[in-house]
Amino acid sequence: VVDMVRKVAENVFIPFTVGGGIRTVDDFKALLREGADKISINSSAINTPNLISEAAEKFGSQCVVVAIDAKKREDGSGWNIYKNGGIDVGIDAVEWAAKVEKLGAGEILLTSMDCDGTKAGYDLELTRAIAEEVSIPVIASGGAGNLEHFYDALTEGKADAALDEIKKNAAILNSSFEKDISSGWSIFSIAHMQQVESYDTLKDAKLESDTGTQTASLDAYESSAKAVLMAD
Repeated sequence: VVDMVRKVAENVFIPFTVGGGIRTVDDFKALLREGADKISINSSAINTPNLISEAAEKFGSQCVVVAIDAKKREDGSGWNIYKNGGIDVGIDAVEWAAKVEKLGAGEILLTSMDCDGTKAGYDLELTRAIAEEVSIPVIASGGAGNLEHFYDALTEGKADAALDEIKKNAAILNSSFEKDISSGWSIFSIAHMQQVESYDTLKDAKLESDTGTQTASLDAYESSAKAVLMAD
């Protein structure tokens, strides 16, 4: 992991976040030292909530991203969070989001397990519920199939940013960088509000690739752009 982060840092000049297998403050330190801008934790945050506060105290909240995998409960009353890829821990997603913010998280990466992989759009209800509960940035994930879905996540869903996996949707981001990354990693691009010239233009553009509003190339990224590396 450390070698991969070093390689990415040497070749990418936008902020990037690393996630997967991080369990201790020392893990944070090792990856940040090699060039990562932020560290994303999920199951380890659930297993050891104090890791959030310890990392935030040592490195600053801006470095701590808590990833939340949420799925709607069968009775439709809300969403529970999951760890290790599919274990329901019986904790309400909205309550957990509020807790991680209090513990010192600087950002939430929110994935809807119901929408992930469908390309039918983000879970706007879930994203909005989390975004309205916390004051830290919320990144929507899971379900993107076209540019209008990004628009919806950032407006109706009230997300601060929206994420899509390059391997699943190469049209969102130039895939040339992906070739330099070894197998076992997933690369994501994040579209921020600052990256679109006009939301109305973005909504009208939908799948058009020549409007100047899409995040179609690493070359077009400004400092607000991000990449995310997650271990599979």
